[in-house]
Amino acid sequence: MKVCILGAGSYGTALAAALAPLHKNVVVWDKDLGVLESIAAHRENRRYHPGIVLPENIHPVFTAQEAVEDAQMVLLAVPSNAMRKTALQVADFLPAHIPIIAAAKGIEEGTLLTMTQVLESCLPEPFHPYIAVLSGPSFAREILLGHPTVMTAAARWDRVARNCQKAFASPVFRIDISSDIIGVQVGGALKNVVAIAAGIAEGLGLGHNARAAIMTGGLAEVALLAVRMGGNPITLYGLSGMGDLVLTCTGALSRNRSTGFALGQGRKLGEILAELGQVAEGVSAAHSAYVLSTQKHVSMPICHQVYQVLYEGKSPEQAIKDWMALPSPEF
Repeated sequence: MKVCILGAGSYGTALAAALAPLHKNVVVWDKDLGVLESIAAHRENRRYHPGIVLPENIHPVFTAQEAVEDAQMVLLAVPSNAMRKTALQVADFLPAHIPIIAAAKGIEEGTLLTMTQVLESCLPEPFHPYIAVLSGPSFAREILLGHPTVMTAAARWDRVARNCQKAFASPVFRIDISSDIIGVQVGGALKNVVAIAAGIAEGLGLGHNARAAIMTGGLAEVALLAVRMGGNPITLYGLSGMGDLVLTCTGALSRNRSTGFALGQGRKLGEILAELGQVAEGVSAAHSAYVLSTQKHVSMPICHQVYQVLYEGKSPEQAIKDWMALPSPEF
């Protein structure tokens, strides 16, 4: 079985490594030719995962067309802001009747579309039933190290989600399935905003009480928005909601938590992101959350405070004070 992964960054490389023991041909493509050359020459992604040797059956290819042709499953593991461009790049070459899986966690800025909705807007209608999303608590490095990982696949058609489940099934990787495409994606995207808030509190030295309150309130906010967008609230208390939020708010490998932590310590956003060298999806998701919550009349005070810190120059100290001064929400 040929499995194609578009995006050989930190996460795409990890997904390729998870699939490699199960499939003879795992191909990866990325716009960064240096990453592909590193994998081809050294069996390492030296930019994102130096020192970790990748399986021999992960094959880098240098054109997106070659990557998707004859594939029996395609995963798009590019950042959310590159999902549309990548989908349009391969639209004319995708095989029919295969799972097309969005593995990015974000909301497209401007359109406010989820990643599966972006794919639907780019691909002809016959492809739409085969579009799925993969989300849940999953640090790339831990996947690469073979630590147990459980995620959720959601699709319009049950059999598409089950095909994804079977493709990844191993002693260290399990996928649960869902039909709640909206809830899974809203939870996966907006928990990153909450993680920035939790990181800010940690950077300010505010202790575990504050972080617990932010995580609890943030999850409730995200669940309210997901429901208003057509999702199931129960989804947000599963892997792609609470599970992913706990991991991202507390884990040392979380880019979004690290971004918030640095903000809490007084550093500037531009400097933080330049040093990070990777995408912190919560930064763009904070803007999308602000616009969506305004449009849909959902109270999201934690996400709004993060938006003000990121986009309006509000100090982290003042954001925490203003959040604490708000009346208790009625959920």
